[in-house]
Amino acid sequence: MPQTIFDLFPNELLYEVFQYLTTYEILYGFQGLNKRIDKLLRTCAKYNLNFKSWPKSKFDFVCQSINPEQVRSLILSDADDTCLQIHLFFRLVPVQRLVNLESLILIETNEQELKLAHGLIPKIIVPPLKYLSIGICSMSQLKEISFSTPILTKLNVQLIADTTPADDTLLLSSEVRQLKIELAKKSNMKYDDIQLLFEWMPKLEKFTFIAAKGLPFIEGDQWEHLIQRCLPKLKEFHFKIHPHFLHTNVEQLLRTFQTEFWLKEKQWFIYCDHHFHLNFRHFGLQHVHLYTLPYRDKQFCLSLLTEATTKGCKDKYSSIKNLFFAINSRYNTELNQHYYFPNLDSLTICNLHKLIPIDNLIDLSQVKHLTVTRNNDINSEEFFSYTLVHSTKLESLTLS
Repeated sequence: MPQTIFDLFPNELLYEVFQYLTTYEILYGFQGLNKRIDKLLRTCAKYNLNFKSWPKSKFDFVCQSINPEQVRSLILSDADDTCLQIHLFFRLVPVQRLVNLESLILIETNEQELKLAHGLIPKIIVPPLKYLSIGICSMSQLKEISFSTPILTKLNVQLIADTTPADDTLLLSSEVRQLKIELAKKSNMKYDDIQLLFEWMPKLEKFTFIAAKGLPFIEGDQWEHLIQRCLPKLKEFHFKIHPHFLHTNVEQLLRTFQTEFWLKEKQWFIYCDHHFHLNFRHFGLQHVHLYTLPYRDKQFCLSLLTEATTKGCKDKYSSIKNLFFAINSRYNTELNQHYYFPNLDSLTICNLHKLIPIDNLIDLSQVKHLTVTRNNDINSEEFFSYTLVHSTKLESLTLS
């Protein structure tokens, strides 16, 4: 093999170069240059694999070229634009050799896929794992994971209830310090399930809870009792719940989060938005949105009928990437005093009956994807001439 300029580079310099390249670029660009670099690639380098949105050709190349023992972190996705990477990866790569894996993220898994992979989960979880982010997962599957990850300290999971009652034995490693739980609309999780989880997490320090419904988890005194009894070391608490009620007393509900425990001892402040549904079929149905600030989710729904029971801080909504915005003929003109969305990627507008200035609520120059639903009465030429002038980064426009 002829000598190249790379023969003169010390290993330290190559490691520095690798920091700026993807695993595919490292293997494709440097593999086969000389024996020293090949040995470096196969034995010394540590790889952080992020396969999200990768084409199958690159995915196959890396899976065939990589030494599994060098994989430090792994992100796999079964999204529509992938080759169903989760199952394919574990068919191509011997899972028993992922002995140095510290972080695993599985994206866009669904319940059916996870049932098929039920026997695979214990095999892909290895003792060195410290961080795990997984899609839809049942309580019993989470129990299996807990037995296989004795030093797991950070966990993100979308939980669903078991179809059969789960036993109350150990579910998670007691070393977990950070936990994020998301409950989908059909999760069917109960308050007792969350309580069981917390009983085995006395070292938990940061907790984020996001629920589409939130009905079993609505009262502040429930959370207060649970935290005091099970989570003595909890320092950060972030949550978002979005239940629907028929004529509830929002002020009374909010008072359950305004005790001495919440306001003085922990200094966790709960904010509340609410509005009534105008559709006659859902008349009296009240949308209630309870959350902590800074806001920790990427999704937000806002109506011009929204009333903010508590006074928020306009600069606390920077994490929101996707906004669903209902613009009604009746609207609250004080919204711009409570909300501002500076970092939106996607904006969906519906019920547009009159043209109002929205640039005092939204930084339109950041919006990349704009969707306007068909149930709008506004003059389209007037609306788009106003909106498109401000949307300088717009990549897609959808009229649905």
